[in-house]
Amino acid sequence: MRPTFADPAVLIRQPTLSSAPGPLPAVRGAVPDTVLDGGEIGRFSVRAASVRGDGHRFVGRTRQDAMAFGPADAGGSPALVACVADGLSSRPLSHLGAGLASRVLRDAIEPELATLADDAEAAAAAACAASVRVADALCERARADGAEPEAYATTLTAAVLTPDPDGARVALLRVGDSAALILGRDGWRPCFPEPGQGPAGEGPPARELPRDAACPETAVVRAATGEMLLLCTGGLAEPMRHADVRDALGGWWTEPGVPELAAFLWHVSFRARAFSDDRTALCVWIR
Repeated sequence: MRPTFADPAVLIRQPTLSSAPGPLPAVRGAVPDTVLDGGEIGRFSVRAASVRGDGHRFVGRTRQDAMAFGPADAGGSPALVACVADGLSSRPLSHLGAGLASRVLRDAIEPELATLADDAEAAAAAACAASVRVADALCERARADGAEPEAYATTLTAAVLTPDPDGARVALLRVGDSAALILGRDGWRPCFPEPGQGPAGEGPPARELPRDAACPETAVVRAATGEMLLLCTGGLAEPMRHADVRDALGGWWTEPGVPELAAFLWHVSFRARAFSDDRTALCVWIR
């Protein structure tokens, strides 16, 4: 007997587009429709999914989001580097830029790990150095391909988590508008200012790599044992402005235990009318 699977939950009105993949993308270096990953690194449990949006599936465009994570050493304690990238939809090779940026950042930030764990000022300097390395890699790829660096433009958000007795210290950098939030007993709290909380009520400026490598936003926050860090691209950050989405994800991700990979993919694949962009979520539970 064939097993049956529940359709993804509809959290914001029934979408008009199907979630079934349509035409195959006809672009150089097209990436898989969906990537699902996870693992255990010391006291950190990771679940990550990057899903092509219904809009891109419908017209046959490749997924332009990317993610990467990996272990690192913080003075003998297992630490974690995690990043998400959101290629600019108007740039023809941004899917390659997002993938390259996330991988390079994951590897480039490791030498700065001890510095990142010290204080906010040191974290900012180390984040800037890592951001410049990513931009250099994008420019080098562009030269090798005979293309303009802007063709690979992408946003990038990353975190380095180092364990401490009460949970974890989280050093973050961001170029662009992807989000970083912590889920605790009282719900979600942002790691960076949300739109409307900046000067004159403005949100973060529109920044991208490689152009704005020298000015990443930085933050150093703490996450307690039992809390969860979420890094996500705009395809998830935007629908999370709706209470129904925040409440559903918060409920699913505070249930006892870390979700299985298949369950996590189902969570990230929820349906929402008018939100058809690529969607990437990288979650880290602190145990």
